[in-house]
Amino acid sequence: MANLLVVSGYWPSRTNPISGVFIVEQIRAFTELGHNIWVVVGQAIGRRKDLLSVEELGLDTDAVTLLSPRFLRAPERMSHHPFFYGQNVKNTGTYILKSIQKIQGIGAPLDGALVHGLRYAISSAPIWKSVLNAPAVGLIHGVDPLLNNKQLPAPIVELLRSGLSHFDAVGMVGTFLKNFFDTIGLDYGQFKLVLNGTEVPAKPSLHTGEVGGSPSPKRILSVSRLCAWKGVDDTLQALGLLKHDVGKSDWQLRIVGQGEEQEALEKLAKRLGIIEHVHFTGRLDRKSTLAEFEQCDLFCLPSWAEPFGIVYLEAMARARPIIGCNNCGPVDFVTSGSDGILVSPKDPAALADAIRMIWDSPERLAEIGAEGRKTAEALTWQRNVRQICTLLGIS
Repeated sequence: MANLLVVSGYWPSRTNPISGVFIVEQIRAFTELGHNIWVVVGQAIGRRKDLLSVEELGLDTDAVTLLSPRFLRAPERMSHHPFFYGQNVKNTGTYILKSIQKIQGIGAPLDGALVHGLRYAISSAPIWKSVLNAPAVGLIHGVDPLLNNKQLPAPIVELLRSGLSHFDAVGMVGTFLKNFFDTIGLDYGQFKLVLNGTEVPAKPSLHTGEVGGSPSPKRILSVSRLCAWKGVDDTLQALGLLKHDVGKSDWQLRIVGQGEEQEALEKLAKRLGIIEHVHFTGRLDRKSTLAEFEQCDLFCLPSWAEPFGIVYLEAMARARPIIGCNNCGPVDFVTSGSDGILVSPKDPAALADAIRMIWDSPERLAEIGAEGRKTAEALTWQRNVRQICTLLGIS
């Protein structure tokens, strides 16, 4: 049993109960291995969130303690400037340092730390690492829009390199991040591949496809933040291509999530003449989102900039066939045609061909879903945390 520190900028709140839910699931897996977890989620002054408690999230209250220290942070519009970036790093490092000291002060020596996020938290390691006096692993989940710049100021790059040098290991969730690291001048070779995980239901449910004894519409599901690179518009375009096919009108697309592209997507569905088949659910809570996976026939998210994509694994864990893109996250765990379908990005015609398998090859899709379930069973959060424990040098 070890005492572990987890630093994260993500955590579920009352206004957004699914934000950082993957951190919660990862922590649950740590506790199942017998470890005690101290979670530090910093809250910027003026942007305080009503975080959900350990008890509300169903975590073991004897094994998990949540700290949410307040700190000053310069607005995002100013953070690209080296001075303000440096101040944010300093303030982040200070609250992490004080949290470590607080934990140690009550007689709980830490055996290791897992730090999520390249910006600020990882950069601040020189401030708190020596006080930790234990191994630390960093984990990078995606492309940071603030840092994704070929002209990133040299002082910021130096802060990143200095921070990374203080870690015993740094993981990345997908090889898609290679181009991001190249862009900002970091050595891709220093990062280890640490794939995310999923919770796997004991038994996948079967979608009967019947409503009141009659065949129900084929249900296609997308779950994502509604932003341009998620490719939801390509899904709509593909379904628009299928709308005139004989027998291809018995379908429904359910889009779970919200974001800046929703209005544009609604207009696109109307322009394509398929709006009556498309339902925007908005953001759902965790239980309702998982129910959507259980009730779909096909999960489709042709995101062309996905570093990993836990939603694909969540669908696969429920034996639902998935469609993603062959240039990003899913390539690290999906073999196209075996346990999922990967298509070229921004190619509605190819996507339409994949989607129409719902009608043309349902048995083949069922086989792909079954193989996907096997893949998900091998990519659990338990496997993920065991890999992290190995990097930390603890059992």
